[in-house]
Amino acid sequence: MRFWYPYDPSMKTLTQFTSIQLKNGIQKATEFTTAGKTAEELPVAMGEEFKMEGDKLKFFMHAIDVVKTRADGLKRVVVLNFAETEKIPSSYQKRDENHYLAEYYPSLEKPAKGRGGRFEGKGDGKRGKGRGGKGGRGDKRGGGGPGRNDRGRGPRGPGAPDGASPEAQAAAAGGEGGGDRRPRGRRRPPRELKPLGPPPPIPKPREDAPKPEQKPENT
Repeated sequence: MRFWYPYDPSMKTLTQFTSIQLKNGIQKATEFTTAGKTAEELPVAMGEEFKMEGDKLKFFMHAIDVVKTRADGLKRVVVLNFAETEKIPSSYQKRDENHYLAEYYPSLEKPAKGRGGRFEGKGDGKRGKGRGGKGGRGDKRGGGGPGRNDRGRGPRGPGAPDGASPEAQAAAAGGEGGGDRRPRGRRRPPRELKPLGPPPPIPKPREDAPKPEQKPENT
């Protein structure tokens, strides 16, 4: 993986170390220190373990010292050299004459909830109140209105039993048949049926029409 930096003549990248190298270095340095290695003997043992020497070993030991207290989520450590007149950002840590930049992966933890979500903190009880005239859905949305099955049917007659047909309910309400419930002034007049006349005569064959020729039978 290549990392790109904008060109800056006052900044020079010397080397870099991956998170795997640094975590292994921290583990080995802890083991050598526990085994009784002194501060002078530790770089020698680390050089033999990781096959490093000279400036490379010195950069490696300084990089371990930079991230040994915070190795979780580490991506890499870059070693850079700035000019003396350059203003160094606070994210760079200086060791000797060089600076070390520790880069980390973005955190996967969810940020703390500073403000309520879309439906948080709005519990004013409006959702639980009934809606008059639109009932029929239980107690959560209120009652008082007709249910879905009672819309547009009108009141039942006093003598109509439960579960009766619409014709029986209309007859019990005061009308026979109950087919047309519109006012009398708006009823359609009955359609008049026109009588059918006699069927048309069947045409007779013409006498002067040529007759088909008959082929003689083979004897």
